[in-house]
Amino acid sequence: PSLPLSLAAAQGDLQELRAVLESYRWANGSYPASLALLRESGGNRLAWIDPAGYRYASQGGSYTLGLKAGPLGSEP
Repeated sequence: PSLPLSLAAAQGDLQELRAVLESYRWANGSYPASLALLRESGGNRLAWIDPAGYRYASQGGSYTLGLKAGPLGSEP
């Protein structure tokens, strides 16, 4: 079984995701519709991402991103 992410690791993951989201926006003109699409386009750099562990919403030129509540990113 997986262990819960530490807060520091979670913050690092979010920072990495934000960097990849910015790269995607520069390459495509807008943010991806989903983290699954970002993962598909990111190759090995995003192989570690489990989109189910994050809350993400995009409106073209902006986005919101966060960890889902609960253990291991699952919502209760």
